Amino acid sequence: MREGYNTFREVLNSKDELRLDQWLEKYKSTKIRRIISFINGINLDLKAVKNAIKYPWSKGVVEGHVNRLKNKKREMYGRAGFELLRRKVVLSNSG
Repeated sequence: MREGYNTFREVLNSKDELRLDQWLEKYKSTKIRRIISFINGINLDLKAVKNAIKYPWSKGVVEGHVNRLKNKKREMYGRAGFELLRRKVVLSNSG
């Protein structure tokens, strides 16, 4: 099982989406449930996984800001209106 995960890491670092097809072909007949589940998850959105391998871009920064805003909103729930929430976000030290 460890070999499967390590070779998948190599596929991700290779920036060659064709190696993903080779990896999927190699491990599709495995009896290890976790790898089968992992492969099924990859197949649900294969194009996105291939694009993640192929391109260096990421939405990580944007998702981090969205997460920060949602946490501020949860923190303020029921306390005040939008204006106070906006001020708290604008004056926040964390970005």
